[in-house]
Amino acid sequence: MKGNLTLTLAILLAFSVLRPAPAMAAFGTFGSLGTTLTNSDVSCAFVATGVAACAGRGTANTFIVNRFNGTWAGFTALPGVITSNPSCTDNGSGHVICAARNATSAMLVTTFDGAVWSAPVTVAGQLFSAPSCASFAAGKVVCVARSSLGGLTASVFNGTTWGAFKNITTQSITAPGCARDEAGGVICTTATTTNAVLAFRFNGTVWSAALNLGGVATSDTVCQEMGVAGQVDCFARGTNDALFVNHFSGGTFATTGWSGWGSLGGLIASNRGSCALVAAGQIACGVLAHTDSAFWVNQFNGTAWSGWVKIGQAGIGSPTCTTLGGGKILCALVGVNNQAIGSVGP
Repeated sequence: MKGNLTLTLAILLAFSVLRPAPAMAAFGTFGSLGTTLTNSDVSCAFVATGVAACAGRGTANTFIVNRFNGTWAGFTALPGVITSNPSCTDNGSGHVICAARNATSAMLVTTFDGAVWSAPVTVAGQLFSAPSCASFAAGKVVCVARSSLGGLTASVFNGTTWGAFKNITTQSITAPGCARDEAGGVICTTATTTNAVLAFRFNGTVWSAALNLGGVATSDTVCQEMGVAGQVDCFARGTNDALFVNHFSGGTFATTGWSGWGSLGGLIASNRGSCALVAAGQIACGVLAHTDSAFWVNQFNGTAWSGWVKIGQAGIGSPTCTTLGGGKILCALVGVNNQAIGSVGP
């Protein structure tokens, strides 16, 4: 189904197994991240094996931050006002960086060093969406958002300081989705004014020209590292509400390196899904469903997708998933009571 998110069978009207594959192991019972009320999606990132850090936006529009190491520390509020969902990424050196748009449309950033969260710092800019952040080298991170000009804008953290936001020439109608490619770069996607998906690669110094991957996206796009040098999977919801995937196989950044859009089926209620690395070449993706607002997961074992499996727990917004190492991932979402919950699997 190359090039078009709408080229799917009409019978894909419910979550379905696309092809035979081994069943995934069960996720554990969802546990509470704490009683703090959350008015945004939560974002989580890897700290160390079995440890993750997460951030959300509290009802006072501040960063609320948490740590998981088998149990949850509970949310702590940080100073400063944020006006978007946060984006958290590990920096490749044992720290987690979380960023969000602030009250003046600049970016507010806090860092978790494995023990303590830093006081948020402001990076000047004009962001018109939530940022998406990813690491491209040890200690180095790039955050990308929609710009005031209707394109994208990006700021690079060099391990010490944040650079000024620089515009990326394009036309974007969705918040970007970015992931490291484990080849010294970051790949980001966004939907353009025709709802086609554009892809860009940052090589640590400059951005590539846009690649038009086609399709008709009806959600924000998401990209996920594959644990294999150069390879990234990117996802978007199509016009039939199924989730679609497009795989970049690495090497020269050109349209010929992409697989084309393929349907994973389903009826996706989330504005976006979230995926996490299980092992090299293997990922799992979670979404909320139209049919029951419950959390469902589809796992790629390196050869085939498992098909959608209902994990349970109704939620609102979009889920977040991150690797924990050791073949495990953590997924968190905001429940219908506006309190965050999480589960470990597969």
